[in-house]
Amino acid sequence: MVAIAVVALCTLALALLGDVFHWAPGVALTHLALSVGVLPLILAAMSFFVPTLTRSRAPTPAIRLLPWCALIAALAPVGAFLGAPGAHRLIQLGAGLAAIVVVLFIGWITQRMRRAVGAAHPCIYWYLAALACLLIALLAALASSFWPEHYLALRRVHLHLNVLGFVALTAVGTLQVLMPTIVQQPDPKAAHRLHRDIGWALTGSVLVALGAAWWKPLGIIGVAAWLYVLTRLAGAWWLNFRRKIVSRHGAAPSLMAALVGLGLLLITGALHGEQILLAARAVPAMFVLFLLPLVTGALSHLLPLWHRPQASSAAHDAQRADLQLLGGLRAVLFVFGGALLLGSIDLGYGIAAVALAAFALQAIVALWRTDGATTR
Repeated sequence: MVAIAVVALCTLALALLGDVFHWAPGVALTHLALSVGVLPLILAAMSFFVPTLTRSRAPTPAIRLLPWCALIAALAPVGAFLGAPGAHRLIQLGAGLAAIVVVLFIGWITQRMRRAVGAAHPCIYWYLAALACLLIALLAALASSFWPEHYLALRRVHLHLNVLGFVALTAVGTLQVLMPTIVQQPDPKAAHRLHRDIGWALTGSVLVALGAAWWKPLGIIGVAAWLYVLTRLAGAWWLNFRRKIVSRHGAAPSLMAALVGLGLLLITGALHGEQILLAARAVPAMFVLFLLPLVTGALSHLLPLWHRPQASSAAHDAQRADLQLLGGLRAVLFVFGGALLLGSIDLGYGIAAVALAAFALQAIVALWRTDGATTR
């Protein structure tokens, strides 16, 4: 789990650096970050949360291996977009292998749901919806090879169902479970929201993908559906967890920043679709506004559990104190840097780099300090 997290952080950093220095085509950098970095991390996180959501045993070694299989599959299209021989076949191979991983993951989750003690937590349905979107996105990538005349439309379906379908559905579902745990306060309406809002979020994801590919008005409706979900969640968090969200330290500011960042990306994406706003830095802005606060905020709480699962709560808290130091400032830097990138101001890269480098240093200190104490 720790190795998967390190890979995710490194690929996000490489993708941003590649965009700054033009080391590789944008499509290769996007796949590097999303497919090689974020996809395996999300699958690993799901394998961690599903046993809790279904009140079942820990995943088997075969399930823990699936995120690594997804990572290996993701290397094929990245190589294709970097100019490797047989690019067409590499894209098909990567999408096909990833689709098999997704089907196996869906099968494992549904099996755990059937064997759950009592009803499974409603967050599990967000995971299934996210994986279904990912599967359709991969099939769209495969289909584009057979129907090249529809390549652009299918590519847009692939991209939007990946980002808004797979990543956003997983993130927003998980955050409603993770945030109350982080702030150590209950969210009394979380289960009700998860039940009620999954239809809005899933419909919004599908409509945005269809709108981007074929008919723009569908995308506007989809954006409105997603903004409804995000506004309800942000309002509930502000009402219940305001003091934690505006604090200088902790993971809560980063998680709220990710939510705000996703909302900004939806709004600016809709404006770009209507040709009201240019989006020259849309992809790096997505990394900085949404993915980086999401990943760093979640890891600042989860990394100690993944690093030393058998350690005491006090040991985990000590590591979290290192990881969450000035978490509020880091969240502000990500939002500010991402907003600058949306405005095509390259200073946003530098601001994001400072925030990400700070978190990387904090992670090294936290893990080294604990290992050093264990060795002694």
